[in-house]
Amino acid sequence: MGVCVSERIRAAQQQPAFCKDGSTNTFAKYFPMPGPSARQIEMYDPKTKQFTSIDTCFAADHNHFDEHDALVFGQNNATGWVDTATFDKTHDAAAWQGWCPGVLDTNGEGKITEWTEPNRPIDSQKDHRIEFGCYSDAISPIDGSVWCSGIGARDTKLVRIERGANAPLTRKAEMCVPPPEKMPLPVRAVWRWTATAWSAELAGRPSDDELRSPPVQDAERTERHGAAVPGGSGPFTRSPAPRFRERSTIFARTCCI
Repeated sequence: MGVCVSERIRAAQQQPAFCKDGSTNTFAKYFPMPGPSARQIEMYDPKTKQFTSIDTCFAADHNHFDEHDALVFGQNNATGWVDTATFDKTHDAAAWQGWCPGVLDTNGEGKITEWTEPNRPIDSQKDHRIEFGCYSDAISPIDGSVWCSGIGARDTKLVRIERGANAPLTRKAEMCVPPPEKMPLPVRAVWRWTATAWSAELAGRPSDDELRSPPVQDAERTERHGAAVPGGSGPFTRSPAPRFRERSTIFARTCCI
């Protein structure tokens, strides 16, 4: 495998047939990607000094390698990946990529089956697909799950997605929404932090054990984390860096696990 870069190799509307509804592609049958997709992938081979254009069903942008040498991309409402080892063997664009939506296991079966769409009411007998932003993704070094930070002026959601052993059938998502600013939260355990889009704030999510423990007093929170927000008991921490009229963002969009 050479050096991979995001590149526009075709018009966004010229989505490959294997991405769309009616294709025999496993991932297209599970969740078609009709497009448009603005960017694809080019690979540069330093040995031959040649570029190879590789079409993708998802929009290729910010990315990370996982422990299996798959290059993982985030985008709106889905995550995608390319298997570099498969491409080295086959040079088949359809065979080396996969993608999945974010679907919550709302019926508690432990797996994703039939789901309701984001614009429909949640049905307790079915799972539920969510809309989310994943402009930048992060790979957990513990279990390989993908964490996505929200995209948009005030989207503070954190989405965690497991690929499982047989994606897309084993794919499963969790969504975390920080509580209101005045809700007390404990601070003794490990938090997961993300930079929120356009707001110069950090948002944190405590561990599951932490959420079950008794809350601590604001004085202890302030001593450990500083006076984060008005009232001292919210999940947001604002940077002291200066603001600029053109843009208030000062953080890269990254999840820290």
